[in-house]
Amino acid sequence: MGLAISNLSQRVLAVAPSLEEVGGKPDIAVLSVGQGRRHTFFSRLFDGDANVRVLTCQKAPNTKLPKAVSPISTVPSIFDCVTAAAREGVPGTTNALKFFVDVSCLPRTTIAHVFAAVAAIAQARPVDLNLAYSLAVYAPSPTDWASANRSICPVHPQFSGWTSEGASAPLDVVVGLGYEKGKALGAVEYLEPRHRWIYVPESPEDKYLSEVRNHNKDLINSNQGRTSHYQVLSPVDTYFNLRSLVEGIAREARPVLLPFGPKLFFAINLLVAMTVDEAAVWHVNGESDDYGERRPSRHSAIMSCTVGGSVLRT
Repeated sequence: MGLAISNLSQRVLAVAPSLEEVGGKPDIAVLSVGQGRRHTFFSRLFDGDANVRVLTCQKAPNTKLPKAVSPISTVPSIFDCVTAAAREGVPGTTNALKFFVDVSCLPRTTIAHVFAAVAAIAQARPVDLNLAYSLAVYAPSPTDWASANRSICPVHPQFSGWTSEGASAPLDVVVGLGYEKGKALGAVEYLEPRHRWIYVPESPEDKYLSEVRNHNKDLINSNQGRTSHYQVLSPVDTYFNLRSLVEGIAREARPVLLPFGPKLFFAINLLVAMTVDEAAVWHVNGESDDYGERRPSRHSAIMSCTVGGSVLRT
C-alpha cells in the first residue's frame, strides 16, 4: 500500500473513558452495537451527537441505536459505507479526517474491511485514526474453537501482500496467539513456513495468559528461539516491534501475519501491513468471533496515529 503511519501515541485507562481521552469528537465512528456493556463502553460517548457520523457493524435484535447511526448489515458493504461516509464527512477539503474505531467486539473480517477503507481514503487525504479497545474480564474459552480450520486466506484483497514477482521467495509467518485451541498450530502447519515468530499476549487479566499458554503449548515449546511477549495495553510499543520484525523478514522472504488473540493486536497487524507492501494478513475461515457478552474490565487502551502517504513516513 505504501502508506506511512506517524504521530503515534497511546492512552491506557483504568476508568470509564471520556470524550477527550478517546481523541475528541471524530468525523466518523465505527462501532459494534449489542446488548452487553462491552459494546457500549465507548459508544455511549457518541450517543445523540448528530455531528458524528456513526457506522455500526453489528446489531443485536431489539437494540436501540443512537441517533445519526447508519447500520451496516453485510461485510462487503462496510468498505463502501466507510468510504462514502468519508466523502460526505468533510467535503471539499484535504484536511485530515478524524476516525474512531472500537475494535473490541467487531468481527475480524469487519475490522479488515474498515481498515482497507481507511487505507484507500489515506491515499488521497490523511486520516487521524483513534483505535479503542476495552479489555474483557477473563472467562473460559469456548469449546467450539477446537474444531478444524476450514481454510486459510488473506483477510482482505488489500492485505494479500506480495505480488506474483515475489511468489518464489520463502515464506515466514508471524503468529499472534490467543484462546483458539489448536488454530494457530494448524495454520502454521498448513503454510509450512521457513521460519515462524510467535507473539504471546500479556494483560492485567492474568488467567488469560495461562489459558493461552495451555492451548498453544506445542507451538510455544517448539519455537523457543523466536517467541516474544507483548503487552496488550501497550499498542504503540507492539506496533514498532512488529513493524521492525516484518520489515526485516520482507528483505528476504514473504511475511504472512496470522494475528490470533486480542482484536487490538489484529488491528496493529493491519497497520503494519499498510506500511510494508510485502506483508500479508491472513485469517482462518471458520474461526469463531462470538465471544458471548463478556464484561469489560476496568482496563482499556486508545491508540492514536496518522495514516497518510509516503511524505509522512517516519
